Amino acid sequence: MSALRILVVAVLLVLSNALPAASQQHWAVGVWQGNLGNLPATNRYGPERTLDIKSVSADGKGQATWTSAIGTQAVTLSISGNEMTFSTTGTSGASYKLTHKAGVLDGSWTPNGGGRGGGNVNLKKK
Repeated sequence: MSALRILVVAVLLVLSNALPAASQQHWAVGVWQGNLGNLPATNRYGPERTLDIKSVSADGKGQATWTSAIGTQAVTLSISGNEMTFSTTGTSGASYKLTHKAGVLDGSWTPNGGGRGGGNVNLKKK
């Protein structure tokens, strides 16, 4: 009986090492909601924004959607450590630079095309 137990344990060890490890989810994956600060007075759509990060690859590239009252667009993120950058397009396109700390993304936005303005960003993980 003891030889059989040793064989069973050996087989289980081999199988457990052969199975892929469960992939760990990146800290950024999930839904982040919050506000943009310092929007121009002409903005009729409000400061509320949602960043829904779908995936982050090993090289730090992420796929997400960015939603405002205007609509939703796909964005590609670059993540290094706790820093994240991405850009949106269109008439209200902007570049975003955010830092993750304790379940909050804080940072800034600047309009694309060198326009004046910009402000702070604060998003919390839902």
